[in-house]
Amino acid sequence: MGQEFEDRRVLLVEDDALTLTLLESVIRTFGFHTYSAASATEAKVALTSFDPDLAILDIDLGPGPTGLDFAKMMSKTHPHVAVLFLSRLPYEDAAGTMDSTLLGNIGYLNKLNLHDVEIVRSAIEECLRPALQATIRPVFIPGRGLTRMQHSLLLDIAGGLTNREIATKDGKSLRAIERIAERIQDKIPELLLDSRTLRLESVRKYLGQLNS
Repeated sequence: MGQEFEDRRVLLVEDDALTLTLLESVIRTFGFHTYSAASATEAKVALTSFDPDLAILDIDLGPGPTGLDFAKMMSKTHPHVAVLFLSRLPYEDAAGTMDSTLLGNIGYLNKLNLHDVEIVRSAIEECLRPALQATIRPVFIPGRGLTRMQHSLLLDIAGGLTNREIATKDGKSLRAIERIAERIQDKIPELLLDSRTLRLESVRKYLGQLNS
């Protein structure tokens, strides 16, 4: 796990010490180098010596500039930095506070999901996709806490693709697809992902239940 983002850098900006400690712990398990700041002012100073690939910003930083204020400033001086906003607000409420002129690789993660490593990983992966250009988008969390990537794999399986065919289509290794399937299996034991004859029926039944 710790090798996938090796040598990538994350700037963490969070005014709550406990949340910041949790973030640091989770992010470092992915292999990132981190720099932590408790305010937008501290984060601005950090940018003079720390050039991040991603900034994880609490929207509400207490007195002074907000995470949104900092993101707007950073987009002018460091436009290459992806941004993942944090908030306890529902996505719809948080999105309403966003500035429509704020472009780039931007995502949103509810703080209530910080304890779930897979959801945090999914949010980071989405922000770091080079092709993602959006003002803000939520982390997709369908039934049973699956990440967007895990749900996408189920859709491919339901379409009749094998793990090898999915790996070729997505430009990933077969082992990477198998690991994603293993994580899904841990969350949803009743899915028969290791059965060649039953997995298609099993996955289609599960997806049908989500849509009913």
